[in-house]
Amino acid sequence: MTPKIHGWLPIGNYVKGTTFLSKDDKSRYNNILHVTGEYPPAFLLGSEYRVDMNEMHEALDTAGAVNELVDPLAEEGRTMPHCFVAEEREDPTAAAAFSRLTVFLAGHSA
Repeated sequence: MTPKIHGWLPIGNYVKGTTFLSKDDKSRYNNILHVTGEYPPAFLLGSEYRVDMNEMHEALDTAGAVNELVDPLAEEGRTMPHCFVAEEREDPTAAAAFSRLTVFLAGHSA
């Protein structure tokens, strides 16, 4: 049974090896399985969840959807924490990723 907390359905969490959803529910909510060329432009930050971001990037590329992946481990050999761009004033990798994000958003905003 999937727990409901205060009226919302938790899709999952990032505690290793745990999830709130059944395998069928995870498949239903997994964007990677439902990507088409109509997917909106996506900017992906590969941090500690880089495996998911790389899989999403591959699915978007295969579907012909506009996307950009920033993967500090692949690009610079650095493992970065979740939300690492918040350190853009202090960390050069975060600053570069934040700059790429703003350029991407400017280029794909309506």
